[in-house]
Amino acid sequence: MSTFCLLTGESQTGKSTLVNCIAGKIVAPIGNGNGYSVTQNTAVYDTSHQMQLMDSPGGLDTNLRTDDEIQREIEYAITKKSSKTCIDAILLTESLTCDTMQIQRNLQRLQTRFGAQVLQSIIVLGTKPSLSKLMFGDNRISAVSTQCTNFGAKF
Repeated sequence: MSTFCLLTGESQTGKSTLVNCIAGKIVAPIGNGNGYSVTQNTAVYDTSHQMQLMDSPGGLDTNLRTDDEIQREIEYAITKKSSKTCIDAILLTESLTCDTMQIQRNLQRLQTRFGAQVLQSIIVLGTKPSLSKLMFGDNRISAVSTQCTNFGAKF
């Protein structure tokens, strides 16, 4: 049986790139760094690692969708696009290069939507660490790690 993981996070934080890395080939379209959202609809990808990955539109995307609209699309995809009916893990991406950190907002949003127990199923992935180190030093990685610890999420 495969593991079913939801990829969530803000727009342009590497969710689709992660899908392609795990799949070992390009299966999901990715952005070119211009800031425009690429993933318009939730999609489920089967990987060769007995894993299904649900790639979702990013929060704060250029299409100005609300968190509720994105959440409804995720819920629809769970019931209609996947062979599983529940999520085994949530992979939350946080770009370490953004001027503002959205990790606290995203963890609170997931906790509000799914309850406090969801924090045990979240793995936070800090993306673009090499660029972050050039821009901010080690401060950004430390700050994201601290916020995850405060919520009880894994980083």
